[in-house]
Amino acid sequence: MTNPYESPVSASEAPAESPITDALIVRMIAGEETREVLIEDVSDVLLYGRKHSCKLTGSVAQTAMEAGFEPVAYQSVLWWCVISCPLIPLSTCIVLTRTDVGDVGGEAYRVLPIARDSSQIATHFAFTLGFLLGAMILLPALIWLGWRLMEHR
Repeated sequence: MTNPYESPVSASEAPAESPITDALIVRMIAGEETREVLIEDVSDVLLYGRKHSCKLTGSVAQTAMEAGFEPVAYQSVLWWCVISCPLIPLSTCIVLTRTDVGDVGGEAYRVLPIARDSSQIATHFAFTLGFLLGAMILLPALIWLGWRLMEHR
């Protein structure tokens, strides 16, 4: 079984379980069933993960670049976040990154929602939970240690 997190491959060489196909990318470029996502410095919605990353090739890559997209597509999870911490998964999406953001700033994407990828969402939850638990344990421990050191002066 191939690792879905490896370096990009072309859509025609993508693993069998990859949801990304040339036909899907052409539909996304045309804007069929897609939505635009703009992520600025402080956003309550963020994309996390790059699963099934594939480099577009041939006429599909050319069409993507002419339409203002990078010639790479990948699967990601759109999250509702607080302070960049993912809390609620909104959807699993195929993502094309825009190159022509203009004066808006931030990052712009065209996304196509697909069926939820439970393994990708669970991985993100595990990392978030580990980070939060680590912070909840480490921060009080550091405060306690600092307090003890100040008492012994």
